Amino acid sequence: MRLFDSRPQNRGCRVVGEIGDQHRGAAPACRREPRRETLLQCVPLKDPDGFDSGEFFGESACPSRIDLNRKHFRDTSGEGTSQGAFPGADFDDGIPGPKRRGLHDPLRDAGAREKVLPPALARGESNAPILHVSADGKLLSERGVPLLPVNTLENRRLEGFLERHKAYYPYSGEIEIDSFLREILQKANEFVPSEAGSILLDDPMTKNTDDRLENDLVFIATFGAEAENRLSKRLNARVGIAGRVYATGVGYMTEDVVEDPYFYPTYDNDAFRTNSVLCVPIRIEAAVCGVLELVNRAGPEGFREKDRRLLEIFADYASISIQNLLDARRAYEVAKRDGLTGLYNERYLHQRMTQELSRISRDGGDLSVIFLDLDNLKSVNDRHGHLAGSQVLREVGYVLKRTISDERATLTRYGGDEFVLILPGQSIAEGVYTAEAVRTAIRSATFLSRPYGFNEPALHLQGTITASLGVSSIRSNATAGASIEQQKNELLRHADGALYHAKEHGKDRVVGAAEFQVESSTFRR
Repeated sequence: MRLFDSRPQNRGCRVVGEIGDQHRGAAPACRREPRRETLLQCVPLKDPDGFDSGEFFGESACPSRIDLNRKHFRDTSGEGTSQGAFPGADFDDGIPGPKRRGLHDPLRDAGAREKVLPPALARGESNAPILHVSADGKLLSERGVPLLPVNTLENRRLEGFLERHKAYYPYSGEIEIDSFLREILQKANEFVPSEAGSILLDDPMTKNTDDRLENDLVFIATFGAEAENRLSKRLNARVGIAGRVYATGVGYMTEDVVEDPYFYPTYDNDAFRTNSVLCVPIRIEAAVCGVLELVNRAGPEGFREKDRRLLEIFADYASISIQNLLDARRAYEVAKRDGLTGLYNERYLHQRMTQELSRISRDGGDLSVIFLDLDNLKSVNDRHGHLAGSQVLREVGYVLKRTISDERATLTRYGGDEFVLILPGQSIAEGVYTAEAVRTAIRSATFLSRPYGFNEPALHLQGTITASLGVSSIRSNATAGASIEQQKNELLRHADGALYHAKEHGKDRVVGAAEFQVESSTFRR
């Protein structure tokens, strides 16, 4: 970066100093060397448009220059701390009051700044484009070619539109990941038309965080020739171009795989031959988790450097989209879970019941609901403290998960020491049988068998904690043809009534609502 002396008496010595990555102190003495244009200076002598960027006097406006070949960008606003940034305090300490002495930093005076671009833009070659960015962050031109002037509202106003969508968008959390991945490959092929392509991600269940080369990449989405055969196949990270890109985190392109030292013809056969490959990394939370690979570019020409840069940019945004997808699913999962037991919460209970009742009204079938209330938990709280009681609730959640093996079942903590279980496809008789299995499991379990807190020894509570359960079903207790909300309320009310009937008749028992009422003594072994 060059600094200029705008004083008339010093017109012959305009360049008073240069500051680059190697200069972090005060500016060197005045030099009368001819001005040179280099990429490291960031202020070229001559603009492609014919604008002499060396002529800066007063408060002239000038767009900053961004070199896409640099791995670290300069923040000429003086606010950033990235490598190669304008030294800020270091330089100001060396030359106090630069404006009063007639010293001008053209980029600082213009109020322009360089944006930190996606990682792909920082990995260009020597012919990478240089962007002109105005002080407000808008792209002005690329190598002298004016860019389309796109105007947007200010961020604070755009937030209002996003809030509107947040308020009225009924997010269900059921994101179709397969559709999302198909869209990524579809757009990648539109950008860089190819005969085949794949998305490969590492398997988190077997992932080795210490040695990435020990991991396997799995084909989770494919298109083109032999796409179905590649799907779900595994590829070790030590093998092939995909493995190299995954291990190094750097995109790779080859126009002739025959001469390429990294190519490994894993899935080539008589029906399909790989000629050229373009592969870029996919990152999640800044860590490489997979690759996006295109094979055999369509058309007479092979993959070009422009294709690599374009796919890297696309992969960066695809990585952000994948991260957003995971964040949305994680946030939704947290929102519908009970923090203590890990079971679903009461809010998700109503949502799930609405979904199941809608399905039954359309397809038919039955559904039973179990209302469960723990007996004697208050005595544990009074004698051993609420910390012990909370641990009992947590362990009851474990018992329910271990006892109910039906994947269709929804286990929820309704509140306090009450739980509600939704059992799709079960009649009231089957629901009572399942409830009895739950009651027996809770009665026979040993709670607090381990220390449950600092200086809190194990209590080994067995037989102290029991459960009373009430059961209802849609065919036995809900009004046929009624609205979904009415049927949901009837199911919960009848199961709750059966629960209180069990409480009133001695606790530690199961009662079926309405026509089918059986006390647990019938099931005792």
